[in-house]
Amino acid sequence: MDSLPPRATAASHTRYRIAQELSELCPPVLGQEIAITGSVSKGLADDPSDIEQVFYVQEIPGVQARDTWLRQIGASAIIHDETTIEDGSLWSTFRFGEIWIEAGWQTFRQQEELLRQILAAQVLDHHRLILGEITSHALSLRGEGHLPRWRQQLTQYPPQLAQRLIANATDLWQFPHLLEARWALAQRHEPWRLAEVLLRELHNILRVLFALNHQWEPEWKWISQSSGALALKPHHLMERSTAIFTENDAKQRIAACIQLIYDTLTLLPVEYDVAQALNTVRESLDLHSY
Repeated sequence: MDSLPPRATAASHTRYRIAQELSELCPPVLGQEIAITGSVSKGLADDPSDIEQVFYVQEIPGVQARDTWLRQIGASAIIHDETTIEDGSLWSTFRFGEIWIEAGWQTFRQQEELLRQILAAQVLDHHRLILGEITSHALSLRGEGHLPRWRQQLTQYPPQLAQRLIANATDLWQFPHLLEARWALAQRHEPWRLAEVLLRELHNILRVLFALNHQWEPEWKWISQSSGALALKPHHLMERSTAIFTENDAKQRIAACIQLIYDTLTLLPVEYDVAQALNTVRESLDLHSY
């Protein structure tokens, strides 16, 4: 059984004990290996945090088997998902005591295949790729040795994945008319569309930075904490990211975003070949006097 990180929050310790209790109550047929993930495994949980727990099995148990167990242990407000999510896992949400639990069942076979694809640089989709970060921070509550092996595999970030991710994330920054379209949204007073575009650009900036640092990209909700481990990043990354959505003037928000794109691109060594994107972004800032 793994321990929480040093300096884990009090809320993390409370939720870790609850997750341990759930693991002890779980029959092996419903969880041959059990891990706690998310904010608790990183020691970052706060009072509103739920518990994310994964039960690894040979075959995902049916709804009735899961529902019977949850009712036997006193779970309440039980909701079972009807379909699997992107990684093939199937989830149930419920309350155990006063805490919400998100419990996912995943087969060893599917987990192994997804990790193989990630390590072979065959996965670029963010929602599937974050399995690398989730697994690398997962803590074992019941184990047969799979989770430590998976974590070991993930200690080496594939250089080919960094190449593919950065090429994908920076591709649209090469085209002047697409950058000009960002400024046009301010002229047209389309705040919803502008917010959507700026958020997508920020996600691409973050994907570039995590790939550049050979770090597994996380779920974005904990980005303030996760970005602290990045050795290579623009100065005041989080403050500048916040300004993209808090500046009063729409053009200032666009300028803040494009300037952050530019500063991110300048960090990339020549092997990533972003010269065209760098020139296009600089010209866009100059054209609008920023």
